[in-house]
Amino acid sequence: MQKKPDYSEGGVVRLNGIKNKLSSQAGASITFALLLFLVCAVLCSVILTAATAASGRMSGIAEADQRYYAVTSAAELLKNVFKKNPTVSIVEMVKTPYSTTYTDGVAGAPVKGEAKKTVYIVADKKASEITDEDLVDGNKVGGVSPIDSIQKDAAKNIYDGTTSNINKRELTVTSSFFSKPEIGLDYDAIAVTILEDLDADGNIILTMYNKYKEKDIPSNPGSRYTLVMQLGADKGFTTSTKTENVSSTAVSGNSYKVNTETTEISITTLTWTLIGIKTGS
Repeated sequence: MQKKPDYSEGGVVRLNGIKNKLSSQAGASITFALLLFLVCAVLCSVILTAATAASGRMSGIAEADQRYYAVTSAAELLKNVFKKNPTVSIVEMVKTPYSTTYTDGVAGAPVKGEAKKTVYIVADKKASEITDEDLVDGNKVGGVSPIDSIQKDAAKNIYDGTTSNINKRELTVTSSFFSKPEIGLDYDAIAVTILEDLDADGNIILTMYNKYKEKDIPSNPGSRYTLVMQLGADKGFTTSTKTENVSSTAVSGNSYKVNTETTEISITTLTWTLIGIKTGS
C-alpha cells in the first residue's frame, strides 16, 4: 500500500522555508542598482549626443543667419538706391565748324572743319530736363569726376557697347559695424561682394554674396548666401541740331567769310526698375 504524505509539523516547516526563500527580497538591491545605473548611463549618452548635435546646429544657424542678413540688407540698400535714383542720361555732343565765303553776296561751298565729340553722363535727369549747366567737365566722360555709381557705370558701358561681359565689375559693400568694442569682431563679417553685369538690352544683373567665410578667408560657393537682383532698362532716345554763327571776317572788298558751328546732340535716357530678386544657385 502507498505511503501517505507526511503532513506532520516537520513537513510543514520545510514547505514554509521554501516559500519564504521564494518571496525573500534579500540580495535583490544590487541587481536593481545595476539596472538603474545602466538606464541612467544610456540616458546620459543620448542627452549628451543630442546636446552636441544641437550645439553644432545652433552654431551653423548663427553663421547662416549672419550671411543671410548681411546679403539681404545689401539687397535692400541697392533696391532703395535704384528706387530713388533710377535714371541716367548719356549726352553725346558733336560740334562741327564750317567756314563759308560770300562773294558779292553769293555763298560759296562751306568748308567743313574737324568735328569734336564730347560725351556726358548726367545722373537723375531725363532728356527734357537737361540744360547747358549739366554739360560741364564734372559730368564729362574722362573728365574730373569718376564713374561713381552702378547706374553711371552701366550707362557708360552701354554707350561703349561693352555689355554682356560676365561679372565685368566687382564692388564691395562694407561697414564699420564690426569695429565697435561691444561687438567683439576683428573683421568685417557683414561685408558683401557685388558682381555687376549687363546684358545686350542694358538690363543690370547684380549678384550679391557674403565676402568672407571667416577672418582672412574669402567665402566660397559652399559658404555663401547668394542673391541675384535683376533691373530692367527702359530706353529713350532724342536728337537735336543747332547752328550758330561764331565769327565773320572780311576777305576782300567784295567778299567775307562766315564761321559757323553746328552742334548735334543725341541723348539716350536709361531708367531702371526692379524686375525681381531670387536666390542664387
